[in-house]
Amino acid sequence: PLLKKPSPEWWEIVFFDMEMAAVLFPPKKTAQAKKEVAGIIRMTGLRRGARVLDAACGIGRHAHEFARRGFQVVGVDACPAYVKAAKRPSPLSSPRGRGSRAEFYRAELRDLRPHHGRFDLAVNLFTSFGYYRKAADNERALSQMVLCLKPGGTLILELRCREGLENLQERSWRVLEGGFLLEEHSWVEAGRRMKNTWTILKGPDRRTAVFELQIYSIPELKALFRRAGLKSIR
Repeated sequence: PLLKKPSPEWWEIVFFDMEMAAVLFPPKKTAQAKKEVAGIIRMTGLRRGARVLDAACGIGRHAHEFARRGFQVVGVDACPAYVKAAKRPSPLSSPRGRGSRAEFYRAELRDLRPHHGRFDLAVNLFTSFGYYRKAADNERALSQMVLCLKPGGTLILELRCREGLENLQERSWRVLEGGFLLEEHSWVEAGRRMKNTWTILKGPDRRTAVFELQIYSIPELKALFRRAGLKSIR
């Protein structure tokens, strides 16, 4: 039979590499992980020694901070370069307590079977949900994260819902080290998805990355969470 190779996802073509990591995770953004992890611990009442899954962990900025605070941490990401970077020694990776550590693996959110049923907390941060072209794949990713939880476990997603993007600027500029980033946004598929074009300008060099994200309203997200088996949604 003639088998057609599936089209690569957008992050496999244009986006996630170490050049883009410098844009996504500058030192100021990495330093924010301390406050963000502290806030998550306050929100959840998570006790030291609990098991934490950082799903779509990037270069490991949150995973290392959780480990430093005495949690048992696993980080997964689809980008091999980011997983490799996360495994390097980090100033955030020195644990307070004996036995604390962060482990990192390459994995897509659609398939987290090796990690099912192991975690007290799973986090998906920095708008790392909605990447897939098909809505069913995004819903599967959510279900896989939920399946990684122990009974009574908690999932935290950080993302921007449709209600918070209604007045988003179509074009904005950001200063980078040695250059600039132009971000352009437009709605597609009747407002169900957002098309983003990032143009990095450094001297005579130009790099453009185009990607889309599925954007959900608050009611849509609550419905997704309920179908995935989550209770007590806040």
